[in-house]
Order: sequence, then structure tokens, then C-alpha cells
Amino acid sequence: MSEITEQLQNEIEALDLGPPFEERICMWAVSKDLAGQFFVKEQDVQECESPRCTTLKALLHFEVQVTPHDPCDTRASRAFNGSIEGELVFAYIENGHGRGYHLGKFKWGGADSTLMGRMAGVTNAGTHRSPARSCEACDQGGHMEGRLDAVVVDGEFQGCRVLATYVIDFDAGLHAQDTSFVGTLEGVLIHPCQG
Repeated sequence: MSEITEQLQNEIEALDLGPPFEERICMWAVSKDLAGQFFVKEQDVQECESPRCTTLKALLHFEVQVTPHDPCDTRASRAFNGSIEGELVFAYIENGHGRGYHLGKFKWGGADSTLMGRMAGVTNAGTHRSPARSCEACDQGGHMEGRLDAVVVDGEFQGCRVLATYVIDFDAGLHAQDTSFVGTLEGVLIHPCQG
């Protein structure tokens, strides 16, 4: 078992659902449009003998403009309009057209709050396919979906969290490449009750 897999297993085994159920909270919708750029810092083609495979890995820097999406964005989440900067690791089966995953961290500078967070998801796959929906193919190239977790570290909502899903579309190549992208982010701002 790899060190990363063992760490994940330990985190899952330690997960206690009692506190999230018992915590008294208020929530508001967060709905944002994303427009940004990926910049490749480095990439590597990794060959493995056992099992036999090829994996393309890339380390990218990204910058994103975050704007509200009406009618779902709420007044509270307007504090997060601004920009995001971060780094992502991409891993692809064989090349940039293959399915893979991504993992990253970021700093989000909003109008009235600053957040820091992490994101993780699947790349070059479509989830909006039959039998649920018929919008995407299962091998949707240049497409990434995932989960974003962030903590508000200063500003109006300091101490609160944002939990969201995102979808990003970009130009995929055989190798990682600098490219622009557009996307959506849908989630909730979670505020602890004050009494």
C-alpha cells in the first residue's frame, strides 16, 4: 500500500459523523462563474513495469476570476467575488486525453473575505450522462469536476466554511499545456450558530 493510500484509509477510519450532525449552523447558497488560466510549471511521463502503465503528471499554477451567478448567488456570498490563485497536480492515464484526477490548494481573495482551501476531483470524465442526464459523454475530454473545501481566514465571515462542487472546461492536449478555462462553482457558505 502506498503512503498516500494508507493516509486516506486512516482519514476515512477516523471520520466521525457525530460533530457534523450535531453542529448548529446556518447556510447560504454560493453560486459563482469562473474564468481563468492554467500555467504549466512542469510535467513528467512516468512509466511503470508492474503493473505496466504510463501516467502523465503535471504541476500547474492557476488564476481565476470569480463573479456571481444570478439568480442562485446570495447576498452573503458576494463577499467572495474576486480572484483565486493556486496550484494543481494533474495525473492522466497515458496522456492529456486520458481520464485522470487532480488535487490542489488555493488562496481565494474575495471582496470582503479571504479563504484558503483545497480541491480534488476527476478529469476528462462526464458525470451528467444517462441514466441520470444525457448532457455529457462518460469520456468528456477537457472537463474536470470536483469538490472544493475552504475556510474563511479573515474578513466578514472569518471562521466559516465554503463547501462546493465545481465544473471546469479547458482545451486538452496530448501533453499539459497553458490554456484558458471557464467553469461554474455551486455550494454553500456554512456559518456556525452564535448561541
